[in-house]
Amino acid sequence: GRKDYQTIDDVVISGNVIDGVDARHGIHISDVYNYTISNNVVDNVGHHGILITRSTYGSATANTLRGVKGNGIRIEEGRCNNVTVANNILKDVGFSGISVSGESRRVRVFFNTLVDVGTRATESDGYDGIIFLSGVARSMCAFNDITGLGMRHGIYLTNTCSQISSYGNYVKGAGFDDSYNDNSIDPITSTANVI
Repeated sequence: GRKDYQTIDDVVISGNVIDGVDARHGIHISDVYNYTISNNVVDNVGHHGILITRSTYGSATANTLRGVKGNGIRIEEGRCNNVTVANNILKDVGFSGISVSGESRRVRVFFNTLVDVGTRATESDGYDGIIFLSGVARSMCAFNDITGLGMRHGIYLTNTCSQISSYGNYVKGAGFDDSYNDNSIDPITSTANVI
């Protein structure tokens, strides 16, 4: 699609093997409505493994990403509302494993396995297993398994996020700083109904 001009509807990207992208992303969708990115293998990518920009009502599920220099899965810009990121395997990722930003709403990140992500992190340039930032609200981060010492935090929910449901994640020993850092506003850390 094209920003403020054209949206592409009903996109399926599935069953691909992408190996050896030097300077760009493995898969990049932009300005798409109603999409599925599933069952892809993305290896040896010079930037982000899967980049989702200004796209709504979609999912990135059951993908395997390895050897990614940027973020494993990045959701950014323009309110990527109603997005599910689930059952993905990410290994050896330079930046954050899963990064969600852009004032997105109802983003569900669950049942992902992350091993040795955020390996390019330093004390000044932090990268995390999973990070929610830049106004993300009413979203979920649950039942993810995150392992590795190279990242800053296993899970980092910044103080620009609100109403994030976060529970059931396994981050024990992940990261060189706190394994779990929740600075979000009005966090939801229980499985009880919010009524």
